[in-house]
Amino acid sequence: MPSENVGIPAQDISPAAALCLAAQDLKAFYFEAVIFRPGVRIPESLEFADWYWNQI
Repeated sequence: MPSENVGIPAQDISPAAALCLAAQDLKAFYFEAVIFRPGVRIPESLEFADWYWNQI
């Protein structure tokens, strides 16, 4: 595999903003994993919010 010079994808974004975006991606992945478990019905939005905020 040839060596490539890989730069920062978005240089106009601060490290704090990049961390925030990464956390949002992780949260979205977690929500999708919870919602689409086999044999589990998709919860109502209020039910889901109650579950999420009471898990912490």
